[in-house]
Amino acid sequence: MALKFHWQKDLNGYRYFVWTPDLTGNGYYFYIDGKRVSRSLNNGLASTRFKDDGISHLYGISVLRISETSAESVQYPQVFPTTWKQGIGVNEWENDHSISSDFSRYNVALCGDWNASSFGKMIGPRVLEYCSCLSVRTDFWTGVDYNSMDKSLLLKDASGTLLFNRGYPQAYIGDVGSSSYRDAWALQVIAHCKANGVDGAWVDDTLYDWRTLLNADCPKYPDVTSRRQALLGFFAAIYPKFKAAGLYLAVNAGSYIPGDSNFFDGTAQMSWNTLLAPAVDAFTIEYFMQKSDALPYSVRKLGSEWYNEVDGWQRVLPHARSLSKDFFGWSYIDGSSPDASYVRGLFLLDYDGGDSVLILSADFDPDHNPWGAWTKDFGAAKGPKYSNNGITWNRDFANGRISVNLQNGTAAFS
Repeated sequence: MALKFHWQKDLNGYRYFVWTPDLTGNGYYFYIDGKRVSRSLNNGLASTRFKDDGISHLYGISVLRISETSAESVQYPQVFPTTWKQGIGVNEWENDHSISSDFSRYNVALCGDWNASSFGKMIGPRVLEYCSCLSVRTDFWTGVDYNSMDKSLLLKDASGTLLFNRGYPQAYIGDVGSSSYRDAWALQVIAHCKANGVDGAWVDDTLYDWRTLLNADCPKYPDVTSRRQALLGFFAAIYPKFKAAGLYLAVNAGSYIPGDSNFFDGTAQMSWNTLLAPAVDAFTIEYFMQKSDALPYSVRKLGSEWYNEVDGWQRVLPHARSLSKDFFGWSYIDGSSPDASYVRGLFLLDYDGGDSVLILSADFDPDHNPWGAWTKDFGAAKGPKYSNNGITWNRDFANGRISVNLQNGTAAFS
């Protein structure tokens, strides 16, 4: 049976690929680059949307007809490839994408194991599933299943009591220096990613000194050096397995060490990123360009105070790209606030149009601000950033100019 389809276009610049389902059998599954994106049932019309200027990995549509006895594939022509992405992402720990705004404008979406199977069917963003390298939760899966694991792979304090995450007492601490723990972690995380149809993992607690995570000292790893080497060894062991499985690996790379002033201006962050680079695909900075110790999370500006130093932190994105790695800046900002414009402007000053993203936490903007300052499409950059005074920085794009004032913490889009 021939597949009947046509294109429709709406007033918002989206094209709808509309098909008439088979009236027999089990309908159709649609695949893009091998990922199932939608299914039509046995009655009515069904449709899915593609942004008019394209999706970077969308080089054709493979339509697979499913029946009880056979599968039939048909390849259709290339659809709207693009070379310059918008560089925006979204965190969706809590939500199911079906009740949210259109995700095709995002380049990255973060999800949890609890909603990953829903996100794995999306088109548009690279979908990464949450897990932790160190924290083994007892209430839900974060990398290694607590109930079935070998409990000897959990770290203990000097009294023999299991260590736990000081912020989440229901999370014990996995022994990242153990080859058995590394193997179990990689096996389970890869299996979960594959089963849920996501593109890879986003690994929390990737800390330069993870003593800050613990409720007590760890005799097995008593100093910064031993803890750092154990974690670097963990990623060196798992990364080849992720690459062999065709999966992407991003980390939440925290660089804070108590008493280290190099943290304040981003220098420690760049050092930690350099050490991690051989075994990851992307670094995340949580609270990107924000003071993070208490609400409200004010933005960084010019100044030597620890909560400012914006010009120092502005180096981190280009440094990550110099390592041939992607950069994820994650900000907890209401997408409609002036701070959102400022942080987006800071990101765009150095963004190169690739797979790096600025992530908005949906907890702070549940409606995704469709589509204001946070997600406005400026098009490709016409050149690098420029400034006459080192305070106000500008950059010209195909669809407008951004001007960012580092002293006042403001940005203007024209």
